[in-house]
Amino acid sequence: IMALVVVPSTQATETALLVHPSDAFDIARHPTVQLALQITARLLATFASAEATAAAGGSALSASAELWLWFLQAHLQWKSGALTAAMDSIERAIAHTPTALDMYTFKAKLFKAQGNFRAAAECMDQCRALDLQDRYLNNKATKYFLRNDDYEAGSATIAMFTKHDSEGDVQKTLYDLQCSWYELEVADCFARQHKWALALKRLAGIRQHFLDQYDDIFDFHSYCFRKTTLRAYVDELSALDTSFGHKRYQRALQAAVKIYLHLLDAPEDVDGLGHLSAADRKKERAKVKKQREREAAERARQREEKEREREAAASGNKKDAADEKEDKKEDADPYGDAYVTNKDFLQEAHTWCQSLFQFHAPPVHGLPDHDGDLLATCSAETLALVAEVQIRRGKYLKALRALSTAFDRVQGGQTVHADVFLVLLKLAWKMKNKKLGTAHALLPPIVKAEVARLLQRATQVTTDVAATNLSDFVHAYVALATTTTSATSFRVYVTAARALRLVEKNAEAVQTALATWLQPLTPSSSSSSSSGAAPQWRDVSYEQVAELVQVTCRVVLCRVRVSP
Repeated sequence: IMALVVVPSTQATETALLVHPSDAFDIARHPTVQLALQITARLLATFASAEATAAAGGSALSASAELWLWFLQAHLQWKSGALTAAMDSIERAIAHTPTALDMYTFKAKLFKAQGNFRAAAECMDQCRALDLQDRYLNNKATKYFLRNDDYEAGSATIAMFTKHDSEGDVQKTLYDLQCSWYELEVADCFARQHKWALALKRLAGIRQHFLDQYDDIFDFHSYCFRKTTLRAYVDELSALDTSFGHKRYQRALQAAVKIYLHLLDAPEDVDGLGHLSAADRKKERAKVKKQREREAAERARQREEKEREREAAASGNKKDAADEKEDKKEDADPYGDAYVTNKDFLQEAHTWCQSLFQFHAPPVHGLPDHDGDLLATCSAETLALVAEVQIRRGKYLKALRALSTAFDRVQGGQTVHADVFLVLLKLAWKMKNKKLGTAHALLPPIVKAEVARLLQRATQVTTDVAATNLSDFVHAYVALATTTTSATSFRVYVTAARALRLVEKNAEAVQTALATWLQPLTPSSSSSSSSGAAPQWRDVSYEQVAELVQVTCRVVLCRVRVSP
């Protein structure tokens, strides 16, 4: 149990010893976890009595052992969903040893789990201040600042460990270093603030890193043959084949495609002002334009001052190397407008996905043979987005290839990912309602049969898809997914709510389904309050809650007339 909760890398093996794969994973009710909590509580009680004995003149127990007992108890409580109790335990550990860095990092993680990103960032920065020479703590503090949407603080924090000139640009230095994890966090930070252009600019930089890596290998072909380093050369080529299947490229792809699909559906939100009325958008855009003009004038004034200083200090008009290097750091597009102005958003999204079809990869162990593309190395979320893009482009065979690959990754006793099911349902809905345009008549029967087969496999409903209401497949998927994975899998309910909005015409039926799904998730339900079980919200992110609330409000307000 200690390996499970303290060392995350062992979870894949230790979890199999604790819970059967076909059972609903609920670590709070598992007897091993409950036993570990009881043992930890008894040991801590022993330490409390030993402290009283030591105060009376007796012998004391090990102080470090008590510290790590509090740490272990906090981990067990966190895994069990008792965040308040875990916070109390970690506070006791910090009071015991105020200089233990691991206690602060775990406290910041608890704040993040509670949704208090500001407190998490402050706690992590407090931990960083305890050891100013630790690069890891500096990076963690930067990440927490960015997840609190505080770009200025995050940029200033990472600049402490970034070697650059006093006049240089830290962001340009990090781009040259191909620091992709930082660029991903910055892109997510901008995306949460609806600064789509700046987010896409960062994501495009990540994609350029992978393209540069692919192009740079051409310089080593002749070198490796001349030096006869053939084994390393083959290893490099094999690694290059799967470079676009890297998790950071997939994460950047997911973020970029989501932005492009959003802008495709809501083009008025291209500058993040789509939530305003037309009149308010016009006023706000005028304010933004004036602000940018003032900033451009200020940058021009600073350049003129530097130019005059160089002319006064230099002999003649000759520039030195430092001045030329400084001039090259000027950003021609500081706001990223080039990534959203006069762009075909669907084609831009396809450009990201094309790398997964274009580059070839060796067969993946444990999976059926594929067509040599990188789809077999992608996550379910990536495959769902790729299929969504191909459906919008009218490339239904490519969409089916991505969906089939996602189904091939599903093992026995598991259900297909919720995002994959939603995209498959969209394709089935389009085919059933003949909304594919002229392509509907040209689709071969085998394609239609494959869509029906995948839908039946996802829900275990054997009836004919053409003769069955698609809402029945939604309810069947929810019933199957919540019994084979976890009753608190919020993604299932979010997906089901979005799916019902698409296929169900009866608004009252949608309301009834949502009420049924939400009832066991409410914190005031008797199942979680009377029995002392773990809170039902423990594996739910605040983004998922917001998405479900948004979908629910759209269902209620758009299809039913209700009182305020």
